[in-house]
Amino acid sequence: MINPNLSSSFACQDGNLLSDDEINSIMDEAVPLLQSLIRIKTVNPPGDEEPAAVFLNELFKNNHIETEIIPTAPSRANLIARIPGTGMKQPVLLNSHLDVVPVSGQNWSVDPFQAEIIDGFIWGRGAMDCKYRVTVHTMLMLLIKRKQIRLNRDLIFLASCDEEMGGRFGLKYIADHYPEKIRSEYVLGEGGGGSVPANNGRSEEHPSALPNVVRIRSQ
Repeated sequence: MINPNLSSSFACQDGNLLSDDEINSIMDEAVPLLQSLIRIKTVNPPGDEEPAAVFLNELFKNNHIETEIIPTAPSRANLIARIPGTGMKQPVLLNSHLDVVPVSGQNWSVDPFQAEIIDGFIWGRGAMDCKYRVTVHTMLMLLIKRKQIRLNRDLIFLASCDEEMGGRFGLKYIADHYPEKIRSEYVLGEGGGGSVPANNGRSEEHPSALPNVVRIRSQ
């Protein structure tokens, strides 16, 4: 549950909303970003999340955002990024994960790692769980940095490994060994339900049934 005062806790110097052109530009950047993440195979087991962490790390570095890769096993890594605020309040953590569940034994009509766009949807393993959230959090970090929005608290980004198998090498490891890096007042992470509009109707499902498709534009 999100505290109703959370939105005000992100108060910045100006209240300007994004223009339609800016929103379209964000979409034009976010869609290929999500496709790139899906195309990096991070199936857990075994994981192999490190290439995805390195990919995002370079993106953040190119935008002058503080980052740190925390490896926990061969080919396994977590990425933490931070945008400092004024320090008036405690940080907010954007929590997501890089690993996805296996595709073996499943009847896919498309390549699960090609991130094809079909009828306005991106199809691929992890499109919903959880690489779209990684993309949303990444774009939020980039926009705040590019627009030089001054927050009254630090904004922390965490893309962890091993979520699908219990988090031993991911969030649990960081919480046990580096709690100060993610200590925060609020955490924004995965939700408890989801829906996908299709065939002129609406399919309401648990997120476990919707890991493979993301709508990229409103109709």
